[in-house]
Amino acid sequence: MAYFDLDDVLCDGSEVPCRFLHTVPGLGFLDGRPGGAITAGTTLRLPLWLAQILAVVVAGDGADEEDNTPFVEMQVPGALGPKVMAAVRADPVALDVHAVQPHFYALALRWCALYADQDLARQVAGLLLQRAQEINGFASASGSSSAVGTAATTALGGTESTSAPTNITATSPFLATLDEWEKSVYRDAQRARRDAGTWRR
Repeated sequence: MAYFDLDDVLCDGSEVPCRFLHTVPGLGFLDGRPGGAITAGTTLRLPLWLAQILAVVVAGDGADEEDNTPFVEMQVPGALGPKVMAAVRADPVALDVHAVQPHFYALALRWCALYADQDLARQVAGLLLQRAQEINGFASASGSSSAVGTAATTALGGTESTSAPTNITATSPFLATLDEWEKSVYRDAQRARRDAGTWRR
């Protein structure tokens, strides 16, 4: 994680379902019971930064094998669940990644790193390859002088301004499905094409 990267901070705030493996006194407020305890077996949605810590730190001192388990067991978040992965396999370009999770790739990268999930890594890599080709196509088609390209860049958080409407779906429904990292890929590809055109001239 980059300390000053806003997208990384927002990804860390993504909630993931966790099942408590131990009863923990004083944390009942997380379950709507202030002053009480979180009981073993309780499932709660916790921010990723907290879930990662609780899923790694063991509750006991390691002497007792029963206590040699972490506080929580992280469960697969919906954004990386079977339904989404089925949609990824069916049609990667049609998938609304932003609706699934605005920081989809960052979350997938963290999950793959935590659990060495090679199957998930392969599926996300395939998704990225298919969508990157589409993103590059849109970036190439929208020249820096076109109102459509400038409107799309502005709608994606770019710095260009134009009198053209900045409704991104007016440019392409596909661009509205990009997650935050894909948006940066689109802006970089568009900028690279513009700079290459300037260099050739």
